[in-house]
Amino acid sequence: MDISVTEAADSEWVMTDLLGRPLGRIVELHNGQFVIEPGASLSLPTDRTHPTLEGALRSIERQTRNVCRYDG
Repeated sequence: MDISVTEAADSEWVMTDLLGRPLGRIVELHNGQFVIEPGASLSLPTDRTHPTLEGALRSIERQTRNVCRYDG
C-alpha cells in the first residue's frame, strides 16, 4: 500500500491510500515539530514528534514498510 500525503490546510497534511481512502493526518505543532495522527486503518505510534515533515514521512515508511510520498 502506497501512502500519499497532501497539504490540506495551514500546518496540516492528510494521508490517503492510492484509492483516496483516509489514513490519518500529519500536524505541525506550534513548536515546529510534526506529529502523526493515524486513522483507524493505520497502526502507528502517536507519541512521537518529528523535527521535519520529511522526517515524519520517513517514519511512516519505516513503520509501515510502504512508500510514503508527498504530493504537495
